[in-house]
Amino acid sequence: MPGTNGTPGSTGAAGKDGRDGRDGRVTCRVTRAGKSVACTVAYSKFATATSARLVRRGRTVARGRLVRGKVTFSLARKLAKGTYTIVAGGRNTRIVIR
Repeated sequence: MPGTNGTPGSTGAAGKDGRDGRDGRVTCRVTRAGKSVACTVAYSKFATATSARLVRRGRTVARGRLVRGKVTFSLARKLAKGTYTIVAGGRNTRIVIR
């Protein structure tokens, strides 16, 4: 027959924080009189993805293909100024078109 539990011990000290994750660097430029956006992504997660989306206000504006960390979006019409999000490899990166 088991006896009663003893008093609990004190809580141990918190462990150290882990390392910060790497940030993806995205460099984009508008080409061909605003009809195309070319982006370079320097992040290994993006490099393993095969496709990307350019999103504005929750709507997909363009789709692109990633090849060796570079993505090019072909657009049906000129991009409006504003904030866009590139979605690739489970990551989101914001860009601003001015």
